[in-house]
Amino acid sequence: MEHSLRKEDNKRKLKRVEVKERKAREKVEKMEDLKKLRDFKRKEIEEKIEKLKEITGNKEMAFNDEDIDGDFDPEAHDRRMQALFSDDYYQGPEEEQKPKFDLDDEDGLDLEIENFDNWTGNTGDTGMQKIMNPIVKMKILLWMLIMIPKQPLKRNS
Repeated sequence: MEHSLRKEDNKRKLKRVEVKERKAREKVEKMEDLKKLRDFKRKEIEEKIEKLKEITGNKEMAFNDEDIDGDFDPEAHDRRMQALFSDDYYQGPEEEQKPKFDLDDEDGLDLEIENFDNWTGNTGDTGMQKIMNPIVKMKILLWMLIMIPKQPLKRNS
């Protein structure tokens, strides 16, 4: 309809083409950014490897460029780790003795070790009363006075 008086409306078509071009540009930019990030990460890893070589003084590390550049293969990785860190690596000197703790109280409080096999239940005072000294009791009372909300006194009429 070239000879029509009606104005040709291609806004939707132009918008679709514009969106398609924009998405293609964004995809190219994203790929470039990913490439830059990969290069940056590779450079960072290589710097760390060089630093390790410098610190350890070992110019030949236990891995080579093929390990870094190649694809990850779990079986090859397991074999490599087994070769590097065999059972001998983990068989260091072990302490098979149980740790011994000093049962003497460092606070200067002599606590009795209670025998619960022959416990009757009523000993007159609780173990807590034996432990608490007057300063601790005072701190607990102050804490209770501060933390417990004050209740109005009820008057008997």
